[in-house]
Amino acid sequence: MKPMRILVVDDDRDFAESMGDLITLEGHQPILAYNGIEALEIFKQNNIDLILIDYMMPGLNGIETLSEIRKLNSAVPVVMITAFSNSKLVKEATCQGAIEVLDKPFDINKLTKIFSRIKHFYNILLLDDDKDFADSMSTALLDEGFKVTVAYNTKQALDCISKSEIQILILDIRINGKTGIDFWYSIREVHPNLPTIFISGYTDQFFDQIEKIMKLTKIEVMNKPFAPSELISTIRHLNVA
Repeated sequence: MKPMRILVVDDDRDFAESMGDLITLEGHQPILAYNGIEALEIFKQNNIDLILIDYMMPGLNGIETLSEIRKLNSAVPVVMITAFSNSKLVKEATCQGAIEVLDKPFDINKLTKIFSRIKHFYNILLLDDDKDFADSMSTALLDEGFKVTVAYNTKQALDCISKSEIQILILDIRINGKTGIDFWYSIREVHPNLPTIFISGYTDQFFDQIEKIMKLTKIEVMNKPFAPSELISTIRHLNVA
């Protein structure tokens, strides 16, 4: 798997540069930002795998920066770093989707374990035009440690596939009034062996088409509604290399 691109956001330049050195030693690529506004501009222009944000910064603080990032991407893993940890801050950070809150100074081993955890989980693209369903499932997958990008239409999905190393596609059979099966065939020319989980409340209506796909490659099919734990179990069974 490619090295991760890790965005470090901290107005303490010495700390940010030290974090950058550590990230480099771990075999990943650091990108440094010294305030929230700069971080947002960098995030818009780069494919970021993990973000480390300091809470106490001038201008946009860590929570405000994280909130703005969530408007751009609902699932990128974020770790909040702070010297002023309290239960309210932890709750705010986790409500915004932070996977961890680390107190300064922190044990470096905790951070390297997070790197390892993120790096070794699959990079998933979830394509579903039901925003509530897609967001709830992506949150559950993110909590499990997966890297997830959500697309609500095929244009967003194609843009993601062109920029990222997608390892698993979770695809609604009906997408924006059309069939997701057509989309699957369109990307198969470039990604012939992309592990795919088809999801739908109407799988019986597409039985013949799904049966043809099963003769071409290994896929999984799930009928809505299902629990996040069922989806996670199905992902595990794909045995992605």
